[in-house]
Amino acid sequence: MKSLLIAGASLVALGLAPAAGAQDLLPPLEMVEATLAAHPKVIAANARIRAAEAQARGLAAGPHEFELSGGYNRREVRLEGRFDEFDATVQRGVRLPGKAALDRRAGALAIEVAEFSRDEARHEAALEFAEHWYDWVAASTEAAVQAETVAGHEREVAAVRRRVELKDASALEADQTTMALEIARADLADDRGRAEVALGRLAALYPGVPAPALPATLPTPVLAPQEAMRLRDLAVERDHEVAAAAAEAARQGVLAERARKDRFADPSLGVRVFSERSRDEWGGGVVATIPFGGARRSAAADQRLAESRAAAADLAGLTAASRANADAGRIATLSAVEVWSASTRALERARSAARRQRIAYEAGASSLAELLYAERQAGEAARTEASQRVTALEAIVRLRINAHVLWAAPDHPPER
Repeated sequence: MKSLLIAGASLVALGLAPAAGAQDLLPPLEMVEATLAAHPKVIAANARIRAAEAQARGLAAGPHEFELSGGYNRREVRLEGRFDEFDATVQRGVRLPGKAALDRRAGALAIEVAEFSRDEARHEAALEFAEHWYDWVAASTEAAVQAETVAGHEREVAAVRRRVELKDASALEADQTTMALEIARADLADDRGRAEVALGRLAALYPGVPAPALPATLPTPVLAPQEAMRLRDLAVERDHEVAAAAAEAARQGVLAERARKDRFADPSLGVRVFSERSRDEWGGGVVATIPFGGARRSAAADQRLAESRAAAADLAGLTAASRANADAGRIATLSAVEVWSASTRALERARSAARRQRIAYEAGASSLAELLYAERQAGEAARTEASQRVTALEAIVRLRINAHVLWAAPDHPPER
């Protein structure tokens, strides 16, 4: 942690120089891929795929199995003696035409639902990782900015104390500068505490990711409106939650058709052998059982039809929500970039005002209190600019994750 904070102190030029791009803030792609693959949500989703595959095999095999039934009797007839008698029947249900194809289709769709759900789980894990990662970036960046503010106050305190020794400044001015230094140190301690908490959370949740290191300068958030719209469209097109809902709606439709066909029950066919009077009489034949569908089967068909309609409605709702969320993400990201841009202008103004105030103070045209206030405003503006920069960078990364061009599932390779 000490090395982390020392490395963070190199961010003194934060907000003044652009870096290569937002990717500079992120860990290596291979490391993230391994981290996401090991996420509990993804592991659970992979297990559900195996379950869906097993279910599909069961549906393809069908609901019927061979059944053996039979009996044995020992009969005694007056004046004739005792006789051993038995009978045995082997039979199996037979799916009526069309049912087997529907069962196979339902199984295949269940696998699709599970696979899309796995991709959505991976997507959610990627968003969670980005959130924890940028929590650390934000806290560490603010700590670095505050460390520079503390260094400035320390220089100010040393200069004023020297002036007090030379009878060129009052003890009140020394107290004022010392108070400002202690306030800045308290803010730095808070920032470093938040950075330690964020790094500890990263280490606990993602043990495969080593302690991160920030670049000397943070990237400049850049997002053109047309690029934001492109990412928005990809987010809608590649929404795995919607894809899973579409597959589920299709599966429910197949199950509804299967239940409708099941109102006509499957017959059972088999063979029977028997022996009577100790094989004085014996034989065999074919047997058939044809159940009559009734209220239960009709109710099951109605239930499946209602569930199919509900799944279709869920799909419509998720599709609309996907478009709305994608639009909101695009607008919020562009807004975050604009807010950061405004904060850079505010920082320039605050620094300019602090420089002017120092010139006035040194010329005796203003008080130390006015100078300290201007410098505090400049420090707060620097913290705000740093915070808004990280917020904008995170928003861009989240937009790219939602568009499945960053840390994407295997069916959507990342863009280079």
